[in-house]
Amino acid sequence: MLWSNWGQRIQLFAFLVLGITFAILHHLLGTYLSGKPVFQRAGIPFDQPRLSSTSNAISHVIQFLFATTIGIAFAQYFWIATEKYQSDEHWTKLDAPLAGAKGNPFTISAFPMWYRSPGLAISSLMISSTVLIPIFVPGSIRVVAGGRTQPCTVNSPNISIPGLLQAVGSVGGTYPNGQPINATILPSLRVSGIVNSIIFGGSYMRIPSPCGICSYHLNFSGVSMNCSSDIAYNFSVNLPMAYKGAITHTPLWNAFPNSSTSEGYYLSVATRDMTIVNDRPRSLDRHVVAVKCYAYRADYGIHVQHDNFSSHIDVLSVKPRNRLSPTLQFDINGNLSNGTGSNLVDGGFNALVEAVVIALEGTIAYDTLMKKFFDTQLNIAYTVVDWTYYPNGTTLLTLSDPATFISSLMQNVSLSLLSGQFLSNNETYMVKEPNECLVTQLIYEYDSQRLLAIYGAGAAVAAIFFSLGFIFISKNEVEHNLDFSHVVKQLPFSPHI
Repeated sequence: MLWSNWGQRIQLFAFLVLGITFAILHHLLGTYLSGKPVFQRAGIPFDQPRLSSTSNAISHVIQFLFATTIGIAFAQYFWIATEKYQSDEHWTKLDAPLAGAKGNPFTISAFPMWYRSPGLAISSLMISSTVLIPIFVPGSIRVVAGGRTQPCTVNSPNISIPGLLQAVGSVGGTYPNGQPINATILPSLRVSGIVNSIIFGGSYMRIPSPCGICSYHLNFSGVSMNCSSDIAYNFSVNLPMAYKGAITHTPLWNAFPNSSTSEGYYLSVATRDMTIVNDRPRSLDRHVVAVKCYAYRADYGIHVQHDNFSSHIDVLSVKPRNRLSPTLQFDINGNLSNGTGSNLVDGGFNALVEAVVIALEGTIAYDTLMKKFFDTQLNIAYTVVDWTYYPNGTTLLTLSDPATFISSLMQNVSLSLLSGQFLSNNETYMVKEPNECLVTQLIYEYDSQRLLAIYGAGAAVAAIFFSLGFIFISKNEVEHNLDFSHVVKQLPFSPHI
């Protein structure tokens, strides 16, 4: 008896409350998953495919609950709309549009329904619009590439322990009274090989990742080279038009280390751009540059980014400190002295400087007849010289800016210390340092505004029809439904069979 009198109202209340409850649960699920990694369960039995299926299922359930709430109110209004159609003829005027609409208020055959009973048409429109819920809601929880900061341990080079030094050539060859003497640093073969690899590759060596796909900041000590124009350079002596007296051999590059009492140790470099027409250089089209490059111990501040395939370093700051020179003090046993200005750290840095100087020192000359480099052992010849040949017989030889090239090379050598490829007297010259890493991974991102807006609109419409349903039942003085048997009982005439 209770159900027959209150069943429709109980259903109105139950479907609306259940719809809102499921919407809140869906919101809580999205809030809980937001920012969590896709491939870690994080205490819940969801991975990406299961979450997508679950989200779709919840949105379909909520659509059904809201649509049913509107449908119950539609059934109550149906009997109010039919009160004025109390004859067979009048009933047909309403029944035909209803049948023609087939529940879809957008068909052409449904247009008479908007005229005969706009209330029924609007109710049908609201029921149909709930289909938008499972279309737009699932996109509120999606997978994106995100990052989170976590403690990590990164590798930093300790230049005081690698085996960068290969040999020591003493100056004068004696150790008077056992006192330290000046001697010249030579880099190990490994260091020289790495420098030449960097020259050919044009970049620093790959840095292994300590944290997968991630990024972090790091400060470490390395070497920098600062170059400035050498206005006193003697081009006629050090970069003449003819190399070793041969007019067909034109020097394009000449580099050599130098030192003076006033300026200390530096690398002197001169380059020439040249246009060759009919196998002869054009004297009016020569561009020569000379620079002095000084080496410094420097503090690097960098930002390192690792992905699945490579590493990228952004140099944030380079702060030069003391000037470096490959001539240091050694004791009677050939070990680096710990005296003022000479220590093991500077010895390692000087080995890096000397490796770069050895790779750059020498002359690159171009044979204008054979159209090739003449008698050069410098690997940089195939890196710093850009060769262009035109069909009219003109050859253009353009060199990289020496200041930029040398500074970049020294910086790449310093950054390559992070690769761990330099030989060490111990197992490794890398030390572990605590740091903060921004780890990049696939995470769930929850757009709460999108989900709440869609569910909120659906709940608002359902709540309006919930209230109208109670009003319609009160006006009808009895609950109605659209069961076939109930419809037949309520007809004011006998149906034709």
